[in-house]
Amino acid sequence: MPVCAGSQLSGITYLKGKAGIHRAFLSCPNLVTQSALEDALKAAALTSVHELVVSAGGATVSATNSKDLPAIPSSPPSAGAGPGAPETAAPGGDAEPAGPARLDLATLYTMRGLFRGTARMPIPSNLDSQLYVRLGAAGTAMANLAARMGVETTGITLPLATPAPGATAREVRTKSVVEVSSDLGREAERRFFEEDTASQSAAALSPGEGELRVVDKAFGRQPSELVRGDEAGAQVALNLLGGHFPNLWDVAPQLKGKPVASLKIEFRKNSDPSGTRAMFSPARWVHELYPVDEMLSRELALPLDKISLAQFEGKSGKSPTYRVHAYDAAGKEMLTHEFTVPTVQQPYNGVMPEYENVEVDTGWVRMQSGSAVVLDRRIPTDIEQFWEHYHKITLPRIFRTVMAGYHGELRSEFVPPFDTLKVDIHMSEPNYELGIDKERISSLEALQEDAFYSTENFVNMMGDLLAGRALQYTGRIIPIVHASEDGKDARVRIEFYAKAAGSPQIELRWTDAQGNRHERKRDLWVLNGPMQPRLVAARTHAGESGPQSLTWLLQADYKDDQYDEWIKLEGKDQVERGIFRAEQARGQLTWLDQMHAAGLYRNELAYPHLKRMAFEFELPLPLAAKVDSPAPREYASLKIEPPASPRPMIGDYAGRLKRPQLVQWDEPISPRAPTCSPSWRSTPASASTGWAAPTWVRRSGLPT
Repeated sequence: MPVCAGSQLSGITYLKGKAGIHRAFLSCPNLVTQSALEDALKAAALTSVHELVVSAGGATVSATNSKDLPAIPSSPPSAGAGPGAPETAAPGGDAEPAGPARLDLATLYTMRGLFRGTARMPIPSNLDSQLYVRLGAAGTAMANLAARMGVETTGITLPLATPAPGATAREVRTKSVVEVSSDLGREAERRFFEEDTASQSAAALSPGEGELRVVDKAFGRQPSELVRGDEAGAQVALNLLGGHFPNLWDVAPQLKGKPVASLKIEFRKNSDPSGTRAMFSPARWVHELYPVDEMLSRELALPLDKISLAQFEGKSGKSPTYRVHAYDAAGKEMLTHEFTVPTVQQPYNGVMPEYENVEVDTGWVRMQSGSAVVLDRRIPTDIEQFWEHYHKITLPRIFRTVMAGYHGELRSEFVPPFDTLKVDIHMSEPNYELGIDKERISSLEALQEDAFYSTENFVNMMGDLLAGRALQYTGRIIPIVHASEDGKDARVRIEFYAKAAGSPQIELRWTDAQGNRHERKRDLWVLNGPMQPRLVAARTHAGESGPQSLTWLLQADYKDDQYDEWIKLEGKDQVERGIFRAEQARGQLTWLDQMHAAGLYRNELAYPHLKRMAFEFELPLPLAAKVDSPAPREYASLKIEPPASPRPMIGDYAGRLKRPQLVQWDEPISPRAPTCSPSWRSTPASASTGWAAPTWVRRSGLPT
């Protein structure tokens, strides 16, 4: 810094809303005059500094730049913004953070990606991006991406696509998706090569190979998803983005053929006498009926508006769950019927029984001889017995195993707490379509869903109780539920795969020439700070169904590893937890590659379909660099091989089904598959589907 020989920077301050350094504090070995500081501020290297404050010989001298710092440019409004546009998302949750927008392929279809939401409705509910489409196969694939985007949001502003020919960079005011053969795409690629100093180290795209690349400042401060490759490569990359990336009792026979004019179905309001249950809904019993009105309308040839539903107050265990009344044309009651659903309360979780109680449907047998009750007894269903074992035996054993691996100290940074939990279920349960739309009664569908989510919730309960926060990654939970095996006894096989240790560590044990045994350990701590990697690029190839290469961007503190010097100035834990250096990361990847080649740790960073994983380490801007200069980056890559011991994959079980497949297992549902029926607003430029709810009937015995 051109202030004085031997000067040292001791501190800097920033001013909200201003671009640049508000004050820079330095210490000099010799006295400095104010005029010398004023001359220094005129140098090109200090154009982004407003004031210099120098301490020398016990005296303090300062000088102020004659020009004020420029204001940070405000973010341009999103497409469709105006008086009638929806409110923007508030900070927190899934809302867009302050500062320049950043895209991540892993969160592209969320409020942090191509969409916006609001604090009142924190889900993707409005468009925050634009697609720039050209003719040809890549243009068709871009149209499929537009269809996928329509499925992912509850509201959208049209048009969401613009013809790429004729569009200019000055017109791009939102996040965007562009293809490299257009003028916009070439401009985004130019900015990509400018800001990504590590990209030159990556291999060039081959014929038929496509890449998805995040460009942070493609058009001003707006990011873009750049699609690179030739015609075939761009098409397959867009297909990857759009198709892969980032849940009654029978009254009719008694009335059929009779002159029924109307029906009234009453359901008891669900109650919680304890007042302490959170997993509870007053409307539970009407949810269980869906879609009873349409079923009875079809069976009795009765207009749908002649079937009404009404709630009544009642005491749990004393009042019936349902009452049905049938009336003729004169309003005379032809039939009345009551039905009570037997239930039982039990702890939601066997490891933490005080966490919550749930009321589950159960089996029951009641026999009478005249007015005398011969038998009145609960008979737990197969599903209840599964949950009884799972919560009282399986999960406690998993809990003890996990806590032993962590030596009693569960830490949220060392997730996941285990590798894999596989639950393979064979049962004889109702599983049939209702003949209305695609509605079905399926205890097995609900069981598969609840097996996953209740286990995920159990892991989060562990995190809340023992680590002070929910665990963001639970591990692989694979519930496999087979088609109903009617008339056969239920059988369940549970496989649990733990981790070698709760936290990453290096252990060396050896015996010297004298026979003495030695041991050394070193923990590999998770670094503090904003270390969340961003997925910024993915490559695929024509003829391939998935990505072949992924590139992650991480923020690094230093290029070189000066560990031995740093621990002389700071504590070892502080250095290990607080400093991320690119050289150390590159070295770890190199040694892992060599260990893989030697046959060691073949299951770590090993995936069956991926060929390469690359990493870009973004370093801080040099002190003398301009504010808007691209940050320097370091590049490293790792060849990916299939794991030596393949983990269980749900797709492996597709061939074992003894019935035609109802759902394909090879890839996520493409944007062409679902049928979207949005309700159009009065203005033709926008549409919103509003809130949605599950349309299947849950019969798992574990209600939410």
